[in-house]
Amino acid sequence: MDHELEFKCKVCENGRIVAGPETLRQLANFSERQISNKTGVHRDTIRLIRHGKGVKRSTYAKVINFLRQNAPAVTGPRF
Repeated sequence: MDHELEFKCKVCENGRIVAGPETLRQLANFSERQISNKTGVHRDTIRLIRHGKGVKRSTYAKVINFLRQNAPAVTGPRF
């Protein structure tokens, strides 16, 4: 199911969130290390997000909050 948010993401039946193209584009501006250090999310999980795999909603929220703080023109979904 596709949800229209400030960033598009897919919410899977199991509750996992898959990042949309705009989120992936914004994440490409940062290294895994930068994202991990600021969010506390393990680098393997960041790789999963970047490769289109689903993650828990709370994990996805940490990454979106990182983008909000580090890419001022970017806003993310509200949970």
